[in-house]
Amino acid sequence: MERSSLFWSGWNRAPLLRFALPFAAGLALGSLLTLPPAVQVVLAAMALTLVAVPAFVPFPYRHRWLPYSAAMPALLIAGLCWWAICTADTRPLQGAESAHLVEVEVVHGASARHVRCDARLLRSWSGDGTHATSALTLLTLAKDSLAPLVRPGDVLMVHAELSPPTRTPDPGGFDVRAWSAARGIHDQGFVEAGQWRHLAHRWRWTDLFLPAQERVWQWLDRSGLPDRERAVVLALLLGIRNELDVEQKDAFARSGTMHVLAVSGMHVALIYWVLMALLKPLGGSAGARWSRALIALLVLWGYAGITGATPSVLRATVMCSLFVIASLTERRSATLNTLAGSAMLLLIWDPRMLFQLSFQLSFLAVLGIVLCYDPIRRLWYPGNVVLRYCWSLIAVSLAAQLFTTPLSLAVFKAFPVWFLPANIIIVTLVNIGVVGGMLLLLTLPVPVLGPFIADALGGLVLLLGSVGRFFADAPFAYPDVRVSDLQGALIMAIVLAICLDRLGGQRLGRWAALAMLPLLAFSISTQVVHTSSARELVIFDERAGLVMALREGPRAVVLESAPGLANARQRIERFSRSSGANVVDTLSVMDLHAAQPVRAGFSVGGKGAWFGAGMSVLVVDAAPLARGGPVFDVLIFTAERKWTTEAAFARLRAGGHVVLSGSLDGLERWRIRKRCAELGLACHDVRRDGAFVRSMDPSA
Repeated sequence: MERSSLFWSGWNRAPLLRFALPFAAGLALGSLLTLPPAVQVVLAAMALTLVAVPAFVPFPYRHRWLPYSAAMPALLIAGLCWWAICTADTRPLQGAESAHLVEVEVVHGASARHVRCDARLLRSWSGDGTHATSALTLLTLAKDSLAPLVRPGDVLMVHAELSPPTRTPDPGGFDVRAWSAARGIHDQGFVEAGQWRHLAHRWRWTDLFLPAQERVWQWLDRSGLPDRERAVVLALLLGIRNELDVEQKDAFARSGTMHVLAVSGMHVALIYWVLMALLKPLGGSAGARWSRALIALLVLWGYAGITGATPSVLRATVMCSLFVIASLTERRSATLNTLAGSAMLLLIWDPRMLFQLSFQLSFLAVLGIVLCYDPIRRLWYPGNVVLRYCWSLIAVSLAAQLFTTPLSLAVFKAFPVWFLPANIIIVTLVNIGVVGGMLLLLTLPVPVLGPFIADALGGLVLLLGSVGRFFADAPFAYPDVRVSDLQGALIMAIVLAICLDRLGGQRLGRWAALAMLPLLAFSISTQVVHTSSARELVIFDERAGLVMALREGPRAVVLESAPGLANARQRIERFSRSSGANVVDTLSVMDLHAAQPVRAGFSVGGKGAWFGAGMSVLVVDAAPLARGGPVFDVLIFTAERKWTTEAAFARLRAGGHVVLSGSLDGLERWRIRKRCAELGLACHDVRRDGAFVRSMDPSA
């Protein structure tokens, strides 16, 4: 009974939670519907009526719940209409290449040859006139040694064709289409060097922190750190992850600590926690509370400015700022109420955040800590200070992982076994590193103290990389755990139901969890049946050569044009996790072109042909090819010779596909695409179109 009363007490002390839930549900419903303006007006009038009537009509005390009941559908309708208003299509007309005036919003990464950024279109010029717009677009700017530095607030004139992203991602790989759509971006463009020009810079508040960023770059130039450790420092302090190599990202992902390399909620929360601890001796008077809040807000927003105020950092900064403001009141505020208020404020600011993975993970982690940290921590109270600190870290990690694990399993198709010890060690090192980095910004010009902190930070980064690699290479670090979106949702619902029972004292939660277990078991059995019957051919989005996989049920065979191709191992691992198929054998193109037949797993091949999983594939190179012979479902071109190309086309089955390997140069790909268009053949260019996936009907 005591837990039940605590549950309802917590619910009653979080009125913003009761507002945020129907508003978020309205946003989710709005994403599924397309509402005409007239319908939006009618719904808005209904919402105003639901709010106005209880406000002006007095209700007896026993019916005091009626205004709240009316507010629920009103907030749901408000969320639905707000989604329609904020996501209205403002894209420029599609078609021929045109000129665009843009303002850079966010710079995602920069290298010696390219800059990738989000830019807001201010005006577009095309053959049919001038179009004013405010849409966001994803631009990749090619640059030379004379190109200016691109930063948020820059106004550019670019000449490029904008079009929706259409590249098919590798199975289990990064989907730029979904990533862009979640941020309200529906078009992208590649701008050649010389086709863009810097016109002006619109001042932003983050410009105040450019000197601090310059200090970090100066220290890195003088530090002598290897390139790999330099990349980790940039990720930790400034959130720049484009210099991390594939092995580094893979090591942190396999150890379950990839989140430490993203300047986001954890870093901002760490700074907030350190500030509160340092400023606690100021006392509890009104003046002390205001001084503490002012210092905390200045430091939090200063850190956001130094890191470029990326969306993830801004979200965390807004949330922590609301916690700071809540601490100004003398009455104790509910943490859950503050969290719900920050979520609602951010969703009003940008409703698309509801479908962004970083937003979901951040708030689920904080929600888990708010609800479950204290109950887990109270399970054990060590007498030793060091053990107590370690146990508090374990409790925080367990509470956060309790709510984020179902979503992580569904999205990443993997569960790092050693995440708990890895997080205890790595998060502790990162905590020291972030605080040390902030001190470095202040003390770098100091003769003795500055170099000492710089050397210590360099050594800490080396240790951080070693620990990450140790846990990544540990036994059973990355087991095969495959969870669908439906299963992830069911696991999350079961976790919430168990929390409702164990923490809230509501027996309904226990029965709800038991009722959902058969649904989860049925979903898993259905997935097993589907996995055992699936057959498909996948040609990965690899430009350095040819990498493809033939899958039959739970088994897959991989073919590579050469060993050690860039990112090949990561592509195959992601494919295996997303499909549920284990790689049983690997072939090389040289083996496939041998005169003697070769067998690999369930497939057979020879003389460039490959058969298996109900499909026939012919790898075409520059070698002469006879016109007669068997026909094939898929032709894969790794080289282009006119006589060979024509002979290969004659051996393509009706309804088959022509696939152009990423190893072909631009002229070769253009010639084959042109010939396919003349013959009416389906052609897939891996460089232009991304991965190629062909599935077979299991009954065929």
